[in-house]
Amino acid sequence: MTYTPDGRQLDIEVAGGTWTATCDGVTGEATSAAEAIAAAIIDDTPAIGRNDFGLRVWIETQATRLETEAAL
Repeated sequence: MTYTPDGRQLDIEVAGGTWTATCDGVTGEATSAAEAIAAAIIDDTPAIGRNDFGLRVWIETQATRLETEAAL
């Protein structure tokens, strides 16, 4: 469990090669931690002026850490 940059609780687990991330009742599943996290926390609704670049960098950083820890 961790928190997103905007303070929402994010639960992440891996089982059988599938990553599952849950945030605010939205669940994302994928073969990579980054894809699962993105599916759970990024709202795909277009918004004028919204920039998800910083959030994507945060996701990649968290995913790399989690996948490294899971490989131990």
